[in-house]
Amino acid sequence: ITGDALVYAYGSGGAAIGSGESSTGETTINIHDTTAEKGVKRAFAYDGAGIGSGHYASGQTHITIRNASVSSLDSSDDSTNNPGAGIGSGKGAKGNTDITIESSTVKAVGGNGAAIGSGSEGDIYSLPTGTPNDLKTIIRITDSNVTASSYSSAAIGSGSYSTNATDIKINGGKIEASSYDGSGIGSGDSAKGDTDIHITNSDVTAKGFIDVRYVSHGTGIGSGINSSGKTTIDISGGTVKAMGSGDGYKGSAGIGSGSHSTGDTDITLRDGVTVEAIGGGGGAGIGSGSDANGNTTILIEGATKVTATGGSTAAGIGSGHYVGDINDPSVGSTTITIRNSGNVIPIIEAKGGSNENGSCWASGAGIGSGGNTLNKTTINIEGGEITATGGVSLDSRNHSDERLSGAGIGSGSNVSGETEINIKGGTITKATGGKYGGAGIGSGSSDTKDDSKKGAVTINITDGTIEKAEGKNGGAGIGSGYYGRSSTVNISGNAELKDVRGGNLAAGIGSGYDSDKVDVVIDGGTINATGGDSAAGIGSGLNSRSSVTIKSGTVNAKGNQHSNNFGSSGIGGSYADVTISGGTITATGYDTGA
Repeated sequence: ITGDALVYAYGSGGAAIGSGESSTGETTINIHDTTAEKGVKRAFAYDGAGIGSGHYASGQTHITIRNASVSSLDSSDDSTNNPGAGIGSGKGAKGNTDITIESSTVKAVGGNGAAIGSGSEGDIYSLPTGTPNDLKTIIRITDSNVTASSYSSAAIGSGSYSTNATDIKINGGKIEASSYDGSGIGSGDSAKGDTDIHITNSDVTAKGFIDVRYVSHGTGIGSGINSSGKTTIDISGGTVKAMGSGDGYKGSAGIGSGSHSTGDTDITLRDGVTVEAIGGGGGAGIGSGSDANGNTTILIEGATKVTATGGSTAAGIGSGHYVGDINDPSVGSTTITIRNSGNVIPIIEAKGGSNENGSCWASGAGIGSGGNTLNKTTINIEGGEITATGGVSLDSRNHSDERLSGAGIGSGSNVSGETEINIKGGTITKATGGKYGGAGIGSGSSDTKDDSKKGAVTINITDGTIEKAEGKNGGAGIGSGYYGRSSTVNISGNAELKDVRGGNLAAGIGSGYDSDKVDVVIDGGTINATGGDSAAGIGSGLNSRSSVTIKSGTVNAKGNQHSNNFGSSGIGGSYADVTISGGTITATGYDTGA
């Protein structure tokens, strides 16, 4: 199809443009060099693809759109449940599909089949019979202006219940993609095949919803809800805005996995990309969706700027709400690494999700885990300039959860999985706990005190600069939150902690108010720590235990001069064991504190 051709095509069973129903031969479609205002204006077939293969077709399909204008449908209202793809394969097709779009303007609409990609292979009543990854859909989009929308499938990627492996490469151009329960770019609802996404130097807006008036659970970029295939996401250069959708505890990530997905997810943001990601409901801004059980790996390396906000109960960067398995810490584990690349220092702004006017009894960390998570979370900070703020929840029904907030960097509220934080470099400009008791760096707050060791946090600081770490209302600056789980804080090497402050009744470094025991070991570094009201600079918060061991380093620790209830020690506090064998120490207590 070329030149002055003006095409409106329709079909049923077979493709509107392409192969017929149950066809077995190879199909090649070339749409190129169309005249302005010409080209394909509409191509729609029920069960078959608009452009591509027919229902149950088994031959290979090759689609090339170059220097052309193509629309599968005029608007997303034209179809919301068609099982064939707008551009790609028909329902239940059994052949490989290769789609190339270059220097073109394309508008594609899908339903249960992708707008651009594979068709649906089933539904909840008729499950797919294909073997995952036996067939493959390849999508290449270069220097094009593409708008794609879909319902339960991906807008660009796989259809719902698809078993196909999907390889998506987007280079340059402008992309707008949205899906209701699938992903804007990635896999569809309940997809079984692996998905590999590479986006380079593009202007991308990808949303897990079509219309904000309706509740959906789609992912911006990544896997759809209930999907089980592995998802790999690599984004370099350009500008990306990704939004997940959901409500309350349930929801999908802006970039990452869908709600209730089980496949592993690897995310890399690198080489000068600028990213804004917002999670929906219980989905992370960047990371996992709510109730996900796949392992998630996040690497931010040399990105220009990353801004991430969690859904109402999820982390900004990390895990969604209730991720993992209490009986198997390896299920749903999350690993986050932030580092420089050459002279490029990534600027990170991460906020845990907040819902102070709803009915959510959980909140996520700025960087770390979501609320009520069960998984192991590992955070490696090796570079970057980082600002992180913990989320806040407040159940408007009875205000029963006023203590529930996430840490700035660390765990969300009521977390049962362990958290390990390794700070080896970079600058933490400010790490602030959520205002109802999150630590600046460490654990979120909890609704009950628990000595069972579940949810323990280990913090290792060996290098880098912390400009400010501040806990809030019962949360330590570095350590545990209000009613927080047990923690270990190790500070050594060349670490520089300029201003660490505990919230009300919490230590600067050590335990929060009424928290489990925190063990602090200092063997190097330069440290300035100030306790909150009635709490130590380094040691115990009110009604909490701690041990402090100082072997070397330069330490300046102050209690709080505004302690109204009890004394405020420089180093120590209530129920504290203190051992000092070296270092240069300045400790100042107030009122009846040592």
